[in-house]
Amino acid sequence: MKKTIVLFIFCFAFANINLFSQAICECTSDPNCIDIVGGTNNAKPGEVCPETLPVGTVGVHYSVTLTIIPPTSAEVGGITVNAIAAIKIMSVQGLPTGFSYCQSSEYLVSGQRSCVVLSGTTTESGHFPITLNLKAYGSAAGIYFALPNGNVTDNTLFIDIEPGVIVVAPIANFYVNKTDPTINEPIQFTDMSINEPTSWLWNFGDQTTSIEQNPAHTYQSEGNYTVSLTVSNAEGANTKSMPAYIHVHATATEVAPVAQFTVDKTNPAVNESIQFTDMSANAPTSWQWDFGDGLGATTQSPAHTYHNIGDFTVTLIAENGTGKDTITKENFIHVKTNAIASNEIFNSVLVYPNPANNELTVEAENVESITILDVRGLVVYYGQTKDKVNNIDISNLPNANYIVKVKVKDQMVTKALLKQ
Repeated sequence: MKKTIVLFIFCFAFANINLFSQAICECTSDPNCIDIVGGTNNAKPGEVCPETLPVGTVGVHYSVTLTIIPPTSAEVGGITVNAIAAIKIMSVQGLPTGFSYCQSSEYLVSGQRSCVVLSGTTTESGHFPITLNLKAYGSAAGIYFALPNGNVTDNTLFIDIEPGVIVVAPIANFYVNKTDPTINEPIQFTDMSINEPTSWLWNFGDQTTSIEQNPAHTYQSEGNYTVSLTVSNAEGANTKSMPAYIHVHATATEVAPVAQFTVDKTNPAVNESIQFTDMSANAPTSWQWDFGDGLGATTQSPAHTYHNIGDFTVTLIAENGTGKDTITKENFIHVKTNAIASNEIFNSVLVYPNPANNELTVEAENVESITILDVRGLVVYYGQTKDKVNNIDISNLPNANYIVKVKVKDQMVTKALLKQ
């Protein structure tokens, strides 16, 4: 009878071992990880170290080693077992997109720690609770066997991924404070390029150039001048040219403004102050702001507070004695509640594929709106929807980093997107 039992255990153990097919990797377990709990330990047999995982960054490779040790004792199948021989991670759930896991081969060595490596690179930021699915083992006569009802889970760990910048080729853009200067009047050129250029080459159209990011320049002769800016970084270069952009006059001539503005934030919370800054060219003397919530202002660079959640279109009319110009930025301000979207809602919103090429799919229940912004915070797509699955054509967007904001149940879920 004893031989039959031993033979049964032997076969049972090897049947279980043959089912373990996840990747095996070399890793070094933490010798300082010890069982500090002891006694009955349903939720967490043994110890998992570290207790807090390091924070990751979008686009940056992440790797962490978890050490797992058997408990001194645990309740398994309603029975307190004082000699758990080994413990193994069967699977890891909840990892960010792009992450994977592999385990050491140490777990069937009695009394020895085992380890698992979580690693990868993701394009998605957020809070990711992870689940370790564990199995407890006993041993007899040097043979390991899975304990009945020995499957348990550990839900104490999470990985936080912060937004990061994935380096892609820049897209050139610029702004000038005056397009109709007089001879020898300084004008300021301001780089507005996206995707973090590291070098700049300006051509002012009068046979002079500059490699500064934001140069000042004066023209010595009347005429119309084409201005171009070439920006580059490690991933490539891009040029923007503005034909006959600067009109130089012999004497001062007042011309109509060219309206433009910026803000210090486009995603404030309710009742959070926002600073609007006038960037209009050609010296406007009056300003008319419409913040999209029934309120406005006539100061040059006002502060404003929104008292309700929602997406708001902002309009600026800049005027002087010669004329006026209007700029409208549709659904430019996205006011959110003070509450961060719950993990359940965050994880329920799917944005794929990521990286994306020509089409993006956003999938979630109870979607109210979808907004895509570039790295400057400018809205490049906005749509209201009640569909669970939304296919969005992004073929016209430049290859760059974007932020996808999905409004679900009055909560805003933010996810990073790479278009390539």
